[in-house]
Amino acid sequence: MSDAFDPIAYATGEQRKATAPGHSAWVEANAGTGKTKVLTDRVTRLLLAGVRPERILCLTFTKAAAAEMRNRLASQLGRWAMADDAELTQAVARLIDAEPQAEQKVLARRLFARVLDAPGGINILTIHAFCQALLKRFPLEAGVAPGFEVMDEAEAATLLRQAQDEQVEALAEADAPEELRAALATVAGRVSIAEYAELMGKLLTERAWMLARIANEEGLLRLRRRLERQLGCDRPFDSTPDETGVRLAAKALANGGGKQDAVRADKIAAWLAASDRDAGLDDYASVFFTDKGDLRKTMATKGAVKLMGDIEAVLRREAERVALAVNHKRGTALVERTVALLRLGLDITGRYSRAKDRRAVLDYDDLIVATRRLLEGAGNAAWVLYKLDGGIDHVLVDEAQDTNPDQWEVIRQITEEFFAGESAVERPRTVFAVGDTKQSIFGFQRADPRKLAEMRNRFAEKSEVAQKPFVPIQLTVSFRSTPAVLEAVDWVFAVDEAAEGVAQPDIEVQHFASRNQEPGRVELWPLVAGAKSETDTTDFDAPRDALPPPHDRLARLIAAHAGSLIGKERRARDGELLHGGHFMVLVRRRNAFVNALVRALKQAGIEVAGVDRLNLGEELAIQDLLAMARFVLLPQDDLNLACLLKSPLVGLDEEQLFTLAWRRKGHLWRALREHATGHAADPAFTAAHGLLSQWLARADFTTPFDFFAQALGPEGGRRRLLERLGHEASDPIDELLARALQYQRVEAASLQGFLRWFEAGGSEIKRDLDANRRREVRILTVHASKGLQAPIVYLPDTTRVPRDSERLLAAEDGSARLWLPRTDDANEAAREWRAEGRRRALQEQNRLLYVAMTRAEDRLYVGGWIGPRRQDAGCWYDRIAAGLQASSEADSRDRLHARPREFDFTALLPDAGWTGDGYELFNDGHIAEPDQRELPLARTAELQDWVRRPAPAEPDPPAPLAPSQPLPDEALAESRAFSPLAADDPRRWQRGLLLHELLRHLPALPPDERPEAARRFLAQAAHGLAPEDVERWAAEALAVTEAPEHAALFAEGSRAEVPLIGTVQTPRGTFTVSGQVDRLAVSARSVLIVDFKTNRPPPRAADEVPLAYRRQLALYRALLQRIYPGHAVRAFLLWTAAPRLMEIDQETLEKSMPYASTSAMSPS
Repeated sequence: MSDAFDPIAYATGEQRKATAPGHSAWVEANAGTGKTKVLTDRVTRLLLAGVRPERILCLTFTKAAAAEMRNRLASQLGRWAMADDAELTQAVARLIDAEPQAEQKVLARRLFARVLDAPGGINILTIHAFCQALLKRFPLEAGVAPGFEVMDEAEAATLLRQAQDEQVEALAEADAPEELRAALATVAGRVSIAEYAELMGKLLTERAWMLARIANEEGLLRLRRRLERQLGCDRPFDSTPDETGVRLAAKALANGGGKQDAVRADKIAAWLAASDRDAGLDDYASVFFTDKGDLRKTMATKGAVKLMGDIEAVLRREAERVALAVNHKRGTALVERTVALLRLGLDITGRYSRAKDRRAVLDYDDLIVATRRLLEGAGNAAWVLYKLDGGIDHVLVDEAQDTNPDQWEVIRQITEEFFAGESAVERPRTVFAVGDTKQSIFGFQRADPRKLAEMRNRFAEKSEVAQKPFVPIQLTVSFRSTPAVLEAVDWVFAVDEAAEGVAQPDIEVQHFASRNQEPGRVELWPLVAGAKSETDTTDFDAPRDALPPPHDRLARLIAAHAGSLIGKERRARDGELLHGGHFMVLVRRRNAFVNALVRALKQAGIEVAGVDRLNLGEELAIQDLLAMARFVLLPQDDLNLACLLKSPLVGLDEEQLFTLAWRRKGHLWRALREHATGHAADPAFTAAHGLLSQWLARADFTTPFDFFAQALGPEGGRRRLLERLGHEASDPIDELLARALQYQRVEAASLQGFLRWFEAGGSEIKRDLDANRRREVRILTVHASKGLQAPIVYLPDTTRVPRDSERLLAAEDGSARLWLPRTDDANEAAREWRAEGRRRALQEQNRLLYVAMTRAEDRLYVGGWIGPRRQDAGCWYDRIAAGLQASSEADSRDRLHARPREFDFTALLPDAGWTGDGYELFNDGHIAEPDQRELPLARTAELQDWVRRPAPAEPDPPAPLAPSQPLPDEALAESRAFSPLAADDPRRWQRGLLLHELLRHLPALPPDERPEAARRFLAQAAHGLAPEDVERWAAEALAVTEAPEHAALFAEGSRAEVPLIGTVQTPRGTFTVSGQVDRLAVSARSVLIVDFKTNRPPPRAADEVPLAYRRQLALYRALLQRIYPGHAVRAFLLWTAAPRLMEIDQETLEKSMPYASTSAMSPS
């Protein structure tokens, strides 16, 4: 680029070209080049062009990205709605690069309201959310349950574990399918029980591929044939050995005198004499090949050669034949094992699917698979696509490099009509995708950068055939990073080894900086190595002069280095003083270094957000809460109780715990009870015993959520935990409560059941470490950092290359899998397959390094540690060092160059520092300090008194008043209904409803008009009754209303559907009643109440009436006794199915009152 090159002007031009609404575009965008802005501008220009909001579909990779884009769009359109004419003209002109017309400005002002008023608004959502909405719209066509729910990861993990357990139990039965038993026997011969469980878990993560590519026995057969072709065993191996020559060679070896010759001779003789030579082929092959599979340099000693001159030639010819035979045999065995494993995988997938069907739930993979099946199916696909064709005109895809093949197929199906010659609509229709091959790092989710290129070429060809414009665009100007960071990235990936999988053929990785006037820095620190004398930081007796382990020393250095910058130096972009939120530490994996770094930062007084993923079971706060739950389930577990007593929830110290445990008689719980009572009771023990007794008392009567919430809230458990463990314990506590609520939605609310569910379902959670939340250092894996950035980035975990432990190998095109249990099971083709997989894995590691380096805005610090073993070849540290070294040795004058530097960290770490050679690459610049200095804020604020006071009690009666809710004991005796499948009276339901209506309205008529009114009502055509049914049902209703014993209930002055509201005193306090009496009759001395029960079978006696019905009458009776003192209140149930009137006696009603069995507690 020339000196006149203006990166911002160039980037603006490319962005405008990408956002033009009239053509499809494919954007390859480097990190930090404004992909989200381009997407937002594209949507805005589509809206300005008159596209209706609901016709735009924007698919993002994460929910956070969708939310950010929606916020940006709303903010921009909101500003336009409120801007004055000059501001609006300037904003629109800047977007479209032209003076806006008057009608465009009017439309721009209205866009905010238009988006709000559009049905569903603009569809900016993840592809999973889109698939979910589509399946909700077409559930029957897709073959999913209407109203299905989507499981979260915890619930899915629980069902997966249950499916695994179910499979193991089923295969242990004598009647298990023979093909599955045989498959299990084949697989079990190569793996342990733990490895088998891990394999099944791996296959369940591959179920989307299995369902799409295999699905059934026919699919397994297709896979078998493909594997046989690829592994070279699709035809029987037919090769006859030179038996005469081999026998003579064996004889010569036996008589040659050498020990090794004799061993080889015995093996040859044993193989020649074997009835099944294939079974002994591997042992026979050891005659010719080493343990590593290499051909032996010599086949015989000199003594054997003297006896048989051509023995070497004979044995080498046999070695060539044996090599082919072994290769064929191993290939055949691999095919059999792979097919057996996949057959078991299909079985467990089927069990998992049936478990989901029973609950009417789907997981995230199901959303994609079901949508793809819906759009590709021969039956309803045309109808679904027709409906979509009329609703979506523009599809935008964010982070296209992370979209896996199944997701691309969904996108391809919904955009297929966009490039048809004649569509169902004549409106312009476009596809817009933005991505970056260099940032494709989610291979474990089956994302493949080659698929990105394939889809780009497909859309380009479709556009060309349809004669529609398709514009490829490269965005290379970074708005994120300083020149130093960008130059370091370019130098590193200019080296061939690092460029593999990152740079495209014949195209160098190149970035242009827009922040040329702002300073930046990259430093490669010398590695910290393990010293001869190291200390274990957990060993209290370790020598004081021993150095900590190298990872601990690096963690301390980062904490000290960050502390030297915070509050002293400024951010390059805006001059803000650096604080903890400006720092990010990226690691490859969560290991001991992460724990050491969190500890070092806290010791240095630097706020730290912790790590991006937490295992709840490993969090101290959760361990304490689970110990509390285990205690109430089994108080006799002394070890668990000891942990609970020492936790912040109870708060005993070591001395007090020792006092309880030393020479105790019986269990620890008994000892606590004894120390808490009596004349010599210790107040601490008394308080602990009282608290634990409260937990025990309510454990069987509350849900898991209520149990934990009561202990954490009103009883102060959360406050005590946070005082001891810090505010970072809040996230795990909140997640535990959320898990309890989730469990209660799908299972019976049992504390024991919740513990088992929690432990079986996995307890890892993702945490939102957004820098805008708190001013804390963030520690993330590189994968989790995707889409984030920070002014200061540390990259310390750089010296190891991930081990290649993958045994389920994917084909290069992703359409097949090969199970390689052990390395020595591979034949030649399998070794090539594995080498290709390893090459793809290393390419992804290079892309992961690119993502890590490009998170830095201002400064990047790279370090690493090694122990007894040197750093791995090809590790990130070596990649960066090679790039910076090449930079320092290059002679180009128009670029920044790194320079060697000796680092001395003994000043920052007097006791654990080190020195060594490294590199630095920096660019000068000016940091403009903000006009208004940041006001100092106190680190903590005093809490007001009201925070510690319990919330006031809810008003009783509550406001607004709601109908009375059933108590738990009523659910245990729920009333039964007639079966709708019963064959005895198919019109029972209609009859009950019609009789109910007659009994409700007939009493309002004079007695002599009731028979005719009843017949007239029943004879209506809508009821479809025969004349004899009209007469019979009318007679049944009149038999109730006209019976002499019922005269008072249905006499003149009796009332129907009378509302009753009031309070009743119970042993547990005031009980609010709000209901409606079906019939009320008041006389001078008595009050009669009747409640109608429709479509319920009448019981034989009053004590068999369901509790809910009896309690309802008892509460009405209690209220009416207060309203009508001195009156006898009698209660009846009218079963319309009979019809039959049943009186409930007073004693039964008294026993049916709420909490009637609760005895009053005397004060202690």
